[in-house]
Amino acid sequence: MTIVRREVWSLENEQAWHPILHAYALAVQEMRARPAHDPTSWRYQAAVHATTDRPDKFRNQCQHNSWFFLSWHRAYLHYFELIVRDIVKKLPDGEVDDETREGWALPYWGYDRGDAQRVLPPSFRQPTLRDGVTPNPLRIAQRDAGINAGTTRLTVGDASSVAALAETVFTSPPDGASTAFGGAKTPPNHFRESQLAVPGTLEIVPHGQVHNRVGPFMRSFDTAPLDPIFWLHHANIDNIWTRWGGPDPTDTAWLDQTFDFHDANGTPTTSTAEEVRETTSLGYLYDDAGPVPGPLEADMSPHERDVPDRPAELIGETADDITLAGNATRAAVAVGTPSGPLSTAEEAAPTRVYLTVDDVRGPVAPSITYNVYLHAPDQDPTTEDDFFVGPINFFGVEQTARADTDHGGLRFAFDITDLYQRLRDAGRWGDEMTVSFLPVEAETVPPDQRDDIGADQAEVAEAATEDLASAPVDVGRVGVYVQ
Repeated sequence: MTIVRREVWSLENEQAWHPILHAYALAVQEMRARPAHDPTSWRYQAAVHATTDRPDKFRNQCQHNSWFFLSWHRAYLHYFELIVRDIVKKLPDGEVDDETREGWALPYWGYDRGDAQRVLPPSFRQPTLRDGVTPNPLRIAQRDAGINAGTTRLTVGDASSVAALAETVFTSPPDGASTAFGGAKTPPNHFRESQLAVPGTLEIVPHGQVHNRVGPFMRSFDTAPLDPIFWLHHANIDNIWTRWGGPDPTDTAWLDQTFDFHDANGTPTTSTAEEVRETTSLGYLYDDAGPVPGPLEADMSPHERDVPDRPAELIGETADDITLAGNATRAAVAVGTPSGPLSTAEEAAPTRVYLTVDDVRGPVAPSITYNVYLHAPDQDPTTEDDFFVGPINFFGVEQTARADTDHGGLRFAFDITDLYQRLRDAGRWGDEMTVSFLPVEAETVPPDQRDDIGADQAEVAEAATEDLASAPVDVGRVGVYVQ
């Protein structure tokens, strides 16, 4: 039987406490009641993602900043879904109907589909289940107040899948600068153990942006899966992978990589990346399954499709560390000329230009994100979106402060070829450029668009001061690469 994962807002719009969501809530309640050593328990499943408590080949295994990010998380969701399905099938009559019992599938949060979907779904904000008495297992206090009250929502920039879907290659070479859909080619990489680690565009946005915005459980590797919305968020990331128009890796190093999990009975099992390439092989589809077009050729300029064989070369960088503490911050980037292969290439200009934000470190993730801009020193990025490079977020940054591991800082890479060409054509590209980091707050939901679920908390949420907004993080370097 092939089950269908449905978009959560379509369920919410059909009826309050849709049977699929009510069954999910009851399953979460059951998993929370199981002991932490039980592989099918809520706490154990969270520890599979990350934990500081006795990690092993099953726990503390999430793959990030790597080309295994998507395949590992697809397998992770699959086995979690099997556990929930097993619980749903055993729920008593009256709590679940036969159709839901037989066909339950993990929903996904389609926040990249429109303004309404960027609000946390109602079933995750209701104080009680449909009986009006039982506390709602899908609502947790460990989220940003406005998100939980429905008074703020993800920004368009947080939720967009456009940049990811525009990528034409799945993985980037180990040069530390190039961009790709699925991440850099690395060995298994839990966080930043590999010096080659660079997240794919999809892992930056919307993946990391949504983690950062929902917070605070969602901002940390160790606690993110303790929020029930985590699983719907990752189901959407998985769905975006199915919608991407490019080819998946064919390297045996990717195809043969094994991942260890437990099935619904708590029995150890193993999956390879090749085995999870297609959702149909795992027995599920998405409700928008079918031929979904990838990036349109008309929207792609030649340099975005053409990736040269030569490695990317660093030609510019900031001189000192940059501290981000909740305010707009600028720094000078000294830019030189290529001295490597590009200096003798026939073409007058690089085929691709990248900007990297390197070695980002901090003890705790701020509640805000930052937009990055690159421009001439006398230009104001707040009035010119043409200078926009991309967003950065701090999901998992606390890993950089752990004393028991030797982790590098977060790293982000962005293709700025279009921006480079526009600045050069306008005579504004020089030997010194300016990088700006502008903080981005959550978006306020207009009062006439709010539901009444969080009405009693709306004023508190809006008045609350986000102490974490100004939590400092350090950027080791901003680099400019040409290829």
